[in-house]
Amino acid sequence: MNRVEPLKAQLNLTSAAKEAFFERMRDSQRLSSMMVFAQQRLTFPCYRQDSTLSLMITVFWIRRSVKTSMLEV
Repeated sequence: MNRVEPLKAQLNLTSAAKEAFFERMRDSQRLSSMMVFAQQRLTFPCYRQDSTLSLMITVFWIRRSVKTSMLEV
């Protein structure tokens, strides 16, 4: 019985680590999709009029999401 408890605790720890890893993967995928969005905003001519403002806003949101994901880890 005493040997089973540490194994259960270790299993819970590894499942929590896996969940944190997948959460970070989802964050990086979200970040890469935001980067693609920012690239599209710069390249499409219909967005050229407000490209500077939209780029500033997009960079702000990307930096904010990176900071919050770093704080959660």
